[in-house]
Amino acid sequence: MAYVELQRGKASLWLLLVIAAMPLLAWGSANLAQYRGYPGAAGYGLFILAFFVSGFIGLTRSPLTVGFAFLFMGLMPPVVLLALPRKSGHLRRW
Repeated sequence: MAYVELQRGKASLWLLLVIAAMPLLAWGSANLAQYRGYPGAAGYGLFILAFFVSGFIGLTRSPLTVGFAFLFMGLMPPVVLLALPRKSGHLRRW
């Protein structure tokens, strides 16, 4: 297994990109929840839950687990919302 060494100059760039992407992930989760017929707060709640769980996963500071934590934070809310049945029977049009 290859060892990935995190360079100091690149770490701040990745951190900046992740922080910039977090509002977009939360906004997308809320919009997907509304599209599926649930309130937008359900999407925000799932995003906050995924954020805390990924924080606990990322405490190990291994590059592989930190990458998995970011992937989990981005994919958990949409996967849960898509697995739930539609709350309304009709397609919502904007």
